[in-house]
Amino acid sequence: MKYRILSAAVYAITAVALADYFDALYGAGPVTSHLGLIYSAIAGAVLFAVAFVLSMFTLRFGAICGLAACILSWPCFGIQLPGIPWTKLVSVAHYANWRFIFLAILMLAVSSAYSLWQLWLLFRPRGSN
Repeated sequence: MKYRILSAAVYAITAVALADYFDALYGAGPVTSHLGLIYSAIAGAVLFAVAFVLSMFTLRFGAICGLAACILSWPCFGIQLPGIPWTKLVSVAHYANWRFIFLAILMLAVSSAYSLWQLWLLFRPRGSN
């Protein structure tokens, strides 16, 4: 039961972090570049919400849905990684929406690692350690 709660928490926090990012993105004005990638990441955020619900019932389908959400979301955030001022992140976080991007990328990385680890645990042979 504790793995289901942990899985649900990881996917729920990631869905909220992505929703926060998209709220900040669309609150700044009309977005005209990379619309296909943004729509793909929005679909990934919706899949994270679905993974949250599924992981409460079954870990396997929750992890599969979470991995699919990661695959849909990474292309949008992957193109933004070079533009983030990693060395000055603390000083510019108050003046721009970098904190939303950083939190979304951080939770996306955590969710990706967690989904892969969970799938590895669920699909390994029963006799192995």
